[in-house]
Amino acid sequence: MKLSTFSFYFISNKFFENYPDRNLMKNKCLEDDFSKGRPNYLCFQDFENKEIYWFIPISSRVRKFEFIYQQKVEKHKRCNTIQFGEVGGQKRVFLIQNMFPCIEKYVTGQYLIEGKRNAYTLNKNSEAEILKNAREVLKLHKKGVEIIFPNVLKIEKELLEELQKNN
Repeated sequence: MKLSTFSFYFISNKFFENYPDRNLMKNKCLEDDFSKGRPNYLCFQDFENKEIYWFIPISSRVRKFEFIYQQKVEKHKRCNTIQFGEVGGQKRVFLIQNMFPCIEKYVTGQYLIEGKRNAYTLNKNSEAEILKNAREVLKLHKKGVEIIFPNVLKIEKELLEELQKNN
């Protein structure tokens, strides 16, 4: 499957088995049938290694995260780890603080509009803001500021080793 930046996808349970981390937002369904599964993830390609993609979990729990967002803004004057946007006409939360790397092998399918073959999309303004914040958060994290909950540097290293072993 060819992955597209700013499309929404489901991740295989096998990924979570192979790369266990208690801070990853795991699948809510037991099998890899994600026709109505959750969570789904917004995808963007890594800027250095094109075989690595980053996935940002999406949540419908807007009120919960509006409160957390507000607390972070009050404490730090801004918040770049939680973003809001519209998906399929509904307000959603993009949890940059929970993003993680993955490879195409573990992507099971694209999140499609129910009963149609069309994929959900994100408006261009939201795309730009989410990408800007995700890049900034990832850059800070790689410099030692631990603001992403899963151990993404370890997962990324192991994914690169897996890719190297398979080539």
